[in-house]
Amino acid sequence: MDAQNGVIHAIDRVLQFPSQTIAQLATANRDLSTLLAALVKTNLAATFTTEGDFTVFAPTNRAFAKLPAPFNNANNINAITNQAQIRALANILTYHVVAARNFTPDFGFRTQLTTLAAAPSNKVETIFRFTTSTVKGNNNRNPTITHPEDVLATNGVVHIIGDVLQP
Repeated sequence: MDAQNGVIHAIDRVLQFPSQTIAQLATANRDLSTLLAALVKTNLAATFTTEGDFTVFAPTNRAFAKLPAPFNNANNINAITNQAQIRALANILTYHVVAARNFTPDFGFRTQLTTLAAAPSNKVETIFRFTTSTVKGNNNRNPTITHPEDVLATNGVVHIIGDVLQP
């Protein structure tokens, strides 16, 4: 329904506020167990238990499985002791995080977002066309579809993706 100063949307249920943090969402989703192991290994999990405004492009277990060992599954990640590998994993993870809530409609036709990864390789490109949104890392050959998208958390928004973004 059009209104004088905007649009009113009719809904069929009461909207609920999100009740879980990004870390809790990852813990509850079996398809994100490798991501959770990586967050714990790099000491980044605590970041997503606190207040904040984050956008997380969350790779699934299948996405991690496409990477070479030791980054390809939770067991291998848990076994990492080499500090250089832990730093590399942390850089990959921070490349999936933007320090602001970005919902699918915010992406626009083609938008560059600055991630928490170290510069100069800290930009990801998002594309929103009709009903499909994608995200692409600097060194990804093709963009990956975000599905589901706009999963709300108390401290941000999560977009599940089928590939690990490459800085």
